[in-house]
Amino acid sequence: WLSNPRMARRRPWGLLAIISASPAAWAVAHATPPGSASESPVETAESLWTESLRRESVGQRGRAIELQERLVRTMSIHPLAKIALYRIGANYQALALYEQAADSFERFATLYPAELGRECSADVRRAQACPDARDALDIAISLRLALGDDDRASADLRLFQRTYRFQR
Repeated sequence: WLSNPRMARRRPWGLLAIISASPAAWAVAHATPPGSASESPVETAESLWTESLRRESVGQRGRAIELQERLVRTMSIHPLAKIALYRIGANYQALALYEQAADSFERFATLYPAELGRECSADVRRAQACPDARDALDIAISLRLALGDDDRASADLRLFQRTYRFQR
């Protein structure tokens, strides 16, 4: 069997590699997958944020929203939490879940009214990841009008005028 060139290509090297693997390689191969219930590493804001961006980049926006919501819920005072809240609205909007997007943008504008994106770099602005409360409220107003929710759009407009009347 091993001397036949055609059969030699079909050798079960994968099984042989697993059988002869070192204990360390075996442990890595059988480690608990990320995100499983039995996983217990300490999550950091940076790890949640990085994983959410990775999920966004591969089109898994629902999973990205879950990670960003966990970041906002568990580490709300971290600087990445406000960016995550803004991205939640953008992800809902990308998924055409406009009601949830408007809610997220309104929540961002209410919690962080002074966040005007002034400290964002040009690269972050081009990637549309720079949180700006005025933009968030403007998007929320547009979404509310598109959804036919004139009362909430009017309330958002009044909030916008009251908060940003003299700012440019």
